[in-house]
Amino acid sequence: MTSSGEAQPVLVIGVSERSRTIDGSFIARVSFGGGAEYDVTITDPASDGDEDRLAWYFEEHLQFPFLDKDLAREAVEQLRAYGERLCRQVFAGEALVNYRAVARRGFDGCRLQVRGSAAFHRLHWEALFDPALPVPLAIRLPIVRQVDLTPSGFELPPQRPTLNILVVTARPAGRNDVGYRTISRPLLEGLRRADRPVMVDLVRPGTWPALEQHLRAATKLHGSGYYQVIHFDVHGAVTGFEELERGRAADRYLFGARRLAPFAGERAFLFFETAVEGKADPVSAQDIADLLAEHQVPVAVLNACQSAKEPASEASLAQRLVEAGVPVTVGMAYSVTVSAARQAMPLLYSGLAAGDDPVAAMQTARRSLFDDKTRQAYFDQDLELEDWVLPVVFNQQDVRLSLSDMSVEHQVRFLQREALVGDEPATEYGFIGRDLDIQAIERRLLIRDDRNMLLVKGMAGAGKSTLLEHLGWWWQRTGLVEMVFRFSYEHRAWTLNQIIRDIATTLLDTVEQAKLELLPEKAQPEYIARLLRSRRYLLVVDNAESITATPAAIPHALPAPERERLAGFLARLRGGNTLVLFGSREDEQWIGPRTFGDNTYSLPGLDDQAASVLIDAILTRHGGTRHLHDKQQRDALERLRTLLGGYPLPLTVVLPTLATQTPTQVLADLQQGNSATDLGRINQVIEYSHGRLNPTIQHSLLLLAPFTASIPTLFLDDYQELLADHEAVQALGPIDLAAAVAETVRVGLATAHPRLVNWVQILPVLPYFLRTRIKDHPELHDAARDAHYRLYTALGRQIRQLLSSTQPQQRETGRAVSNSEYANLTTALDHGLHTGQPVLPIVQAVEEYLDQTKQQDTRRHLLDTAIAAPRDLDREDLRRESATLHHLAGIAAHQQRRFDEAEAH
Repeated sequence: MTSSGEAQPVLVIGVSERSRTIDGSFIARVSFGGGAEYDVTITDPASDGDEDRLAWYFEEHLQFPFLDKDLAREAVEQLRAYGERLCRQVFAGEALVNYRAVARRGFDGCRLQVRGSAAFHRLHWEALFDPALPVPLAIRLPIVRQVDLTPSGFELPPQRPTLNILVVTARPAGRNDVGYRTISRPLLEGLRRADRPVMVDLVRPGTWPALEQHLRAATKLHGSGYYQVIHFDVHGAVTGFEELERGRAADRYLFGARRLAPFAGERAFLFFETAVEGKADPVSAQDIADLLAEHQVPVAVLNACQSAKEPASEASLAQRLVEAGVPVTVGMAYSVTVSAARQAMPLLYSGLAAGDDPVAAMQTARRSLFDDKTRQAYFDQDLELEDWVLPVVFNQQDVRLSLSDMSVEHQVRFLQREALVGDEPATEYGFIGRDLDIQAIERRLLIRDDRNMLLVKGMAGAGKSTLLEHLGWWWQRTGLVEMVFRFSYEHRAWTLNQIIRDIATTLLDTVEQAKLELLPEKAQPEYIARLLRSRRYLLVVDNAESITATPAAIPHALPAPERERLAGFLARLRGGNTLVLFGSREDEQWIGPRTFGDNTYSLPGLDDQAASVLIDAILTRHGGTRHLHDKQQRDALERLRTLLGGYPLPLTVVLPTLATQTPTQVLADLQQGNSATDLGRINQVIEYSHGRLNPTIQHSLLLLAPFTASIPTLFLDDYQELLADHEAVQALGPIDLAAAVAETVRVGLATAHPRLVNWVQILPVLPYFLRTRIKDHPELHDAARDAHYRLYTALGRQIRQLLSSTQPQQRETGRAVSNSEYANLTTALDHGLHTGQPVLPIVQAVEEYLDQTKQQDTRRHLLDTAIAAPRDLDREDLRRESATLHHLAGIAAHQQRRFDEAEAH
């Protein structure tokens, strides 16, 4: 690594602040290499409201891309006008003559260097625009910044044979924060194309102590200067002491073991995670710079992907890091989008790996953003964004990350590691989403040293095995673990001896393996356990529910003595360095108290965005995208997504049928229990779990067939009383619905509701399975549907009361219940309309929910359907109900300014 003398630019055009006048203008000196110098006066080119409009354009426009298109166009025009005004001031008078001479040479070998105070750097120098050129100045030549300080004398590290990048990702707000791997995953994908050896490690968890420990461990193992670049994918702020104290008082900040002394003015801080989700640990730029100097890390990159706007941009934070002593920093003037980060960051690091200096590498990334301005916005919309202007490079000390030649030994070691890690495990549609789950799992395993074991529990079809296999690859690829040992009981009943032999084959050479074989059988597990406790490996025990199954249920169970041997071995890994993940549908209490204890993570379905990506991939492959052009089919597809709960297995089995069927047909099949939709793989999954229930529980579970998506366990006794009115149910003998629900949770067919107490979510296609079976018992089927209808008629009244409450908390509860119970409410409504019974309590609850959540088209369809349904108007109650429905439809039409319809009702 060198600090000067290599590939220096032919000419540096300097713009240096000299002084500031009483009106706020800057006196700056413009220089051309070591030649002519000219003094110019520069005022802020921004007009009133310009900064607010730019902030809106870069920070908020993507959230509502279909609104304010005129305002966005004005922001683009304003950006160019700003750049032209700034350019006319910088290159004015005699300076313009020299500038034109450089421009005629095509700016070859040129670099524009801006030096000055924090106020001077608040100007958007990267926006400089010469009207005589077809592109902004920043596209023709690199624009770099320097602070007006004496260089710190940062000692640059020696050359390394690999480019080593350390990524620090901190998401203090957890699930309410920015996506966890929006930078790290596309970074690794992009660097696969690099022609130089690159190593990327991640700090986990994203805490300040973890970063300190990681750098110390790297320095101890490799010597100072192992990492040439550190990438902070974190939030930050430039703020005062009083604001930090208010954050501490409001329980937003924790300061760990560091005591923050009062200070005057403002300082820069980066926010790291803490042991408490939702609380951040502010660390000053000076502390960070000191740490980087201690370990000789010369380049720092900062970004936050489309986070809420912070009190200061990453550009100002980058400036403060340079002031604190870091030689080169890269920041963003505003938050960068995920799609822009995916496009630019791999180019930055590929350039560094190829031997470019940071300034030239960032210039390549900037050019890419300019050439392709399409960015992904919210609501799956694309728009063009002028975010080429956002990257800001502070280059206080010239740094070139040139790599030394690899020795044969080092090359063998590097290539063997790459081969060991291998490619990302292949899945049918690619690994999609799960960033929130990966962060949560890492925190549960790593935030405390004594919790190195975790049970990942999820319903059948949730994607546990796929996630665990991906985690093993990802953790090994990013340096968290050295090796991965995975033992799945889906295909084989692994005994302890087989596990010991498999691990030994990987960790021990042939001589050491022979020595292990000579040890007594009881000593061999302890020998391997000591190896695992001393190093950071990953051991995965997947499909653990099979271990305790009866041989009749699955052929991969272990007898009790073998289970005890396995449990004893795994217990000896507790508290060691090796991470242990269990994957199961059940609680695994036969081993839990001795291993993971209460450290359990319940795996949900894919989040809405990830589920949408998977659905698009499935439709594209199977020729189902035509349904997206029909509003009725789009609505049905959205209802299908909701019904299937984002669970990968149901989605990948059900949606390919859209090649030959419409979403409305498939939706009807699932709701009615028809056999037209082929769900063979899912039925096999459910058959396994259902077959482990005793007959009494199976009978009770059959009576839950009308429920969709969720079951309100709080009202199971009411439902059971309603069922007891029917002779067909009485003929079954004793039933226990609560026990049936508890068993479905135990065997992985249901899970506790994430938001509602005394509610459970059920495997999305379990109702289909139950309905296909209860249809063979028509009297039971009628009884269950009638009891379900009567239950939700009563619940509809309670839900409407919550939604209409004057208490905000009760209204919020009403919306949460309505959202969870929407499918059950509409199922009960359909039954009531089909059988000619009163439905007003259900309609009123659903109609109020749709109104509060601004779903006016669906609200209108609901009321029109209820009004159009045949009913016996000779009955007084149904005649009054019809009048009330017309009244509700009239109010809705009037609110939506459909006045003719309102009058008709």
